[in-house]
Amino acid sequence: MLRAQWIGGIGAIRAIGAIAAAVAIAVPASGQAVPAKAELAPSVRMALQSTAVSDTERAALRLRHGTWDDGDLLTPADRARAALATWDLDADALGDPAAPAALRAEALVRAGRPADALPLLDGASDARGLLVRALALDALGRNAEAVEAARRAKAAGEQDDAARDARMDAIEATALLARLEGRPARDWQAMLDALAKLRDADQLDPRPRLLEGRLLVEKDRFEDGVAALREALARDLRCGEAIYLLGRVAVQTFDFDGARQASALLLAIDRDHPLAPLLDAEASLQSRDAETATKVLDVLLARFPGHRQAMALRSAADGMTFDMETMRSRLGDLDALMPGSPVGPFEAGRFLALGRQYDEAAELLGEAARRAPGWSAPVAELGLLEMQSGRDGEAMTALRRAVELDPYDQRARHSLTLVEMLADWKRFEGTHFVVRCKPGIDEALAAWMPQALDAMQGDVTVWLGHLPARKTVIELHPDHKSLAVRITGMPWIHTIAASTGPLIALEAPREGAPQLHLGTFDWLEVLRHEFVHTVTLEQTRNRIPHWFTEALATRLETKPRSWETVQMLAQAFESDSLFDLDAINWAFVRPKKKTDRAQAYAQGAWMAEFIEKEWGRDAVLRLLAEYREGRPEARAFAEVLGVDRAAFMSRFRAHAERDLKSWGMLAEPSMASIVDAIRAETGAAEGTVEIDDARLDALLAKHPAHPDLLELWLRRRLKGDATPDAAVAARLAAYSEARPADPWPHRVLAKARLADGDQAGAVPHLEALDARADNDANFALELARIERARKNLPRALEHATKAARIMAYDPATREFVAAIAVEAGDLDAARMHIQALVRLEPSVAKHAQRLARIDEMIAKRPKP
Repeated sequence: MLRAQWIGGIGAIRAIGAIAAAVAIAVPASGQAVPAKAELAPSVRMALQSTAVSDTERAALRLRHGTWDDGDLLTPADRARAALATWDLDADALGDPAAPAALRAEALVRAGRPADALPLLDGASDARGLLVRALALDALGRNAEAVEAARRAKAAGEQDDAARDARMDAIEATALLARLEGRPARDWQAMLDALAKLRDADQLDPRPRLLEGRLLVEKDRFEDGVAALREALARDLRCGEAIYLLGRVAVQTFDFDGARQASALLLAIDRDHPLAPLLDAEASLQSRDAETATKVLDVLLARFPGHRQAMALRSAADGMTFDMETMRSRLGDLDALMPGSPVGPFEAGRFLALGRQYDEAAELLGEAARRAPGWSAPVAELGLLEMQSGRDGEAMTALRRAVELDPYDQRARHSLTLVEMLADWKRFEGTHFVVRCKPGIDEALAAWMPQALDAMQGDVTVWLGHLPARKTVIELHPDHKSLAVRITGMPWIHTIAASTGPLIALEAPREGAPQLHLGTFDWLEVLRHEFVHTVTLEQTRNRIPHWFTEALATRLETKPRSWETVQMLAQAFESDSLFDLDAINWAFVRPKKKTDRAQAYAQGAWMAEFIEKEWGRDAVLRLLAEYREGRPEARAFAEVLGVDRAAFMSRFRAHAERDLKSWGMLAEPSMASIVDAIRAETGAAEGTVEIDDARLDALLAKHPAHPDLLELWLRRRLKGDATPDAAVAARLAAYSEARPADPWPHRVLAKARLADGDQAGAVPHLEALDARADNDANFALELARIERARKNLPRALEHATKAARIMAYDPATREFVAAIAVEAGDLDAARMHIQALVRLEPSVAKHAQRLARIDEMIAKRPKP
C-alpha cells in the first residue's frame, strides 16, 4: 500500500532557513532497498562451479539462478521458462506448442490476455496450472470461478506427496484467496512458516525468498521484506519480480533514485521489460507527476492494451490531473474487462488520496472495499485517508475493520491505536481552531493555543482571501513517535509538524531524549506556516502545485529571510542552479543535494514575492482560483500573468539579480575583479594576493558602502573580543545597512552596548537578532528584562510571550511571563500561564495559591 503525502513538516532544515520540510516515510532500516547491482550469493556461485554436477545439471542450475546463456536452453520448456523469467512476453518460445501450457498461459495473463490463456488450461489439475487458471479468471472478473480454481490449486499443492514447487503454488493460491474471499489472519503467518521450512530445506532456491518478500512488503514490513527479496535476487540474477518489488519499496519510501535504479536493473535484464515502465509510472504518480506517468503508461498500453495494472494506473493518472470524467471512463473500460474487480477503484483511490482529493478517493476506496469485502487493503487506505481529512470517527470504523481483516498490517494497527487514543484526548476550542492533546502535561500548552491561533488566523485568511469552511483541528502530539504514526501510520519519521489540510499535527516543542523529542521552537510560527497550507489546500480543492503552497506558507511567515538563506540563494544564482518550475517541485520530493529542499522553500517564497511585486497580490489569488478549477500551471500562468513558464523564469532571474544586489550579495566591483586589478598593478604572480591595510583603506575611500570590503576591514579590527570604538561602530552600521540579513554586526553591537550598560542602545540589535530566532528564547528573554526595567510593560510582555512560546514547558519562563502580565494588567494572560504552572508542577503549592489570588483579582475587576 502506498503512503499518503502530507504537506509541510519541519525538521532539520529549519536550521538553514526554511520553516517546513517535506515529509517522507521511513526507509528500511537496512538502508536503500534497491542494490546497485545484482550479485550472486557465494553459495550459489560455488554450486555453479561444482565439479560434481554434469553439464546438463549445470545448465539447469544456470537457468534456475538467472545466469544462463542460449546454450543452456536445451528444450522448448527451457526456452519458454527463460522468456517468462525475463518477461519477454512476445518471445517465440512462449508461442511454441511444445512448451508447457502453464508457462504459455502465464505469459498471456501477464500480457493482459487472460481470455486467451484459459483454453490452454482446460483440464488442468496440477497446482501450477490451477493457480494460473485462477489468476486468469481473476483478471476477467470471474471471482467465483477464480476462488474455486485457487482452492483447487491450494488443495493440490498441499497433498502429502506434493512436490516442492507445488507447495509454493499452494502458498501463492492462499495469498490470492486472501484478497478474493478474505482468509483467516492466521493464514498469513502460516504461509510465512511454510516458506521458512521450504527456504531452510534448500538454501539455494530463490522462490521461497521471493514469495516471503512479497508477503512481507504487502504488510509494510519493509526491513524483513527487503532482506528476503535481496536474498531471492542473489539466488536468481534475472528475478524481475524481486527487483520490481524492491523498486516499489523505494517508491513507497520516496527513494526515487532507488526506484530509478530498480528500473535500470529491469531494463538490463530485458530492454523492453514491462515491469520497468510500470515501476516508472508508479514512481511518477507517487511524486505527483501524472504527466510523466501518462506518457510511460500510454507506451506500455500500446504494447499490452489489456494490461490490467497499467490500465488501473492510467485511470489514476487522469485522476491526479483532476480529469475525473476521463478517469471514470477508463475505470469503466477496465470494468468491462474484469467486471466487479476492486483493482481499478483501489489504484485510482489510493493515488487520489495521495493527491488529497479526499471525497473522490473515499468514494473509490469504498467501492473497492464493497467489491472485495474480505480484502483489507482498500479498507486500510480508507481509514488512513479519513485520518488525514480529520474525520476520526469514520477513520476508527474503517481501521477497526481493516485490522479485523488483517491484524498483521502494521500501519493500520499503529493508526488504529492512535485514533482510539485520540478519542480520549483533551479538547480546547476557539473561534477558528480546535486543539487536542493527550491528558497531562501537554494541556499546559494546548490550553493556550486557541487564543493565540485565533489572533493569528486573520493575517493569513485576509491575505489569501479565503476562510476555511470548518474549524482547523490541531493535534499536539507528545513526542515524534506519536506524530510519525499520525502522519504515515509508521512510527519512524522525524519531523515536528505537518498538515493534511483540515488537520495539522504538531510535536510538542520540548527538550528531552533525542528518541522522543526534537527540541524547542516557536510553535505559533510553525502553525502559521501549516495553517497557510490548510487555507490554500481548501481554497484550491487540494489542487495547488506543491511548490506554490510551500512558497506561500514560507512567504507568510513572520520571520525575515535568514542570512544562511540569503547566502544559499546567492550561491544558487551565481552557479546558475536556481530551480525552474519543474525542478522546484522535484526538489521537495526528490532532492539531489542536501540543500535542495531548503532552496526550494526559499526560492519558492522568493518567486511568490516576485509575482506579488510584478503583478500584484490579486494575481496570486487569481492563480489560486485557476488551480481550484484543475487548470495546469502553464495555462494558469498564461491566463493570469500573461507569460509562459519560460518567460516567467527569465523575468524572475532578472528580479533575483536586483534583489541580491540590494541584499549586498553581488557587490560591484567584485572581489575577484579587485584582486585582478591589484595583480595587474603589482605584477603579482597567480595565487593569493594580499590586501594590506593601506590598500584596503584606499579601496574603502573609493567604495565606502562595499559590503565585502567593509566586512574585511571589520573582521581585522574585531579579532578576539575587541570592543568596537566609534569608527568601528560606524562601519558596523554601514555594513549592516549594506548587507541587512547578516546578524553579525547586531551581535557585536548588542554585546558592546550591554557591556557599556547602554540597554536602550542594545535593544534594536537584540530585536534584529530575536526576529530571526525561532528556536532560541534568549534574545526575547533579554529584551523582556530590559523593557520591564524601562517600565515599557506592553513590549516586555510581547517579548516574554515569545520566549514562553519557545520554552512552553519551562516553569521559570512561564512564571516570568505571568509576572510581567500581572504588572501589565493583563490578568487573563497571567491566569493562563499560572494555570500552566499548576499543570507543569502540580506539587508546587504556590502555583495553586497564585491561581486563587489571580482569580480573586479577576473577580474584582470592573465590568466592561
